Amino acid sequence: MRRLPLCCWLLISAGVLLACANAGRSEAARSDEAPGCDRPLGAAVRAVPFVRRQAAVYTEEEQACWLPWDLARAAAEAPGGQWVDVRDAGQRQRLALEGVMAVDLTDLPDKPFLKEQSLVLVGTGVDLPELSRQCVLLRQSGQYRSVHVLLGGSHAWRQAGRAVSGSQASLPADQVDAQELWQGAGNGAWRLAVLDMPPAQVRELADRLPAAAQDVTDLGADAVRALRQLHALARHPLPAPRRWLVIAGSPERLAQARQLWQEQQNGQKNAQNRSSASAVMWLAGGWPAYAEYVQRQAAVAAHAGQPLPPLCGI
Repeated sequence: MRRLPLCCWLLISAGVLLACANAGRSEAARSDEAPGCDRPLGAAVRAVPFVRRQAAVYTEEEQACWLPWDLARAAAEAPGGQWVDVRDAGQRQRLALEGVMAVDLTDLPDKPFLKEQSLVLVGTGVDLPELSRQCVLLRQSGQYRSVHVLLGGSHAWRQAGRAVSGSQASLPADQVDAQELWQGAGNGAWRLAVLDMPPAQVRELADRLPAAAQDVTDLGADAVRALRQLHALARHPLPAPRRWLVIAGSPERLAQARQLWQEQQNGQKNAQNRSSASAVMWLAGGWPAYAEYVQRQAAVAAHAGQPLPPLCGI
């Protein structure tokens, strides 16, 4: 190889340095524009475009797949029945359902040992649209005695007191995280009840979730009065697959309200009133946890330069 003259090396080096400097300035500019944790939630959310989720609409065939806990347990634990955990590998690692066979949803048709059995599919609790569609397809294949979907998924499993393990096993069974809030709102899983949140935050929550305004109920700031109203609402069961999800303005208010709620439920003599406890879920960490989640996802979207897909929660 011929040696380049010194002047050529100098010109090439200068070009490389200039390109690196411009790239550094561009990256710094993007970092300045990207929403950070010290910015208000509203500014972070509005800094990037977002993909809006459409509420799920279920066919009669899909709804025929659904079973509440008692009926699902009877089907899965009868002779020839089988629980099947169809959540993805990461979800199963974080929260394993003890004694449940794990099979990826797309792999079910290729498992000959499941043929002629009665399957009850267990998902996350907020993935009902996909599970319902797959349930109908599996039924139409004619390879199984029956196929159903457990309403509430892994949350229903935990609330029934069944054994779990993994890093998320310590999360109370009646709590959901911020991503489950978003995904569940997108398929109509939640009626939202907000507790001790300023009106501006309530409006922002309603505006930035794929939920209708009538699906958000403001319980006010007084915990005792709010829980009395929540109790009255929970006495009238919502049509499946909907459940009440309470969003508190702070972790402290979440802990206080949840403790009062549990004490009230434990004190109920009427079994129907006690069963309303399972119809109410709580957002882990309250509003601050959701705000942090949105800011984190907004920063990812800003750096990616494109809207986030619905699965990421925005």
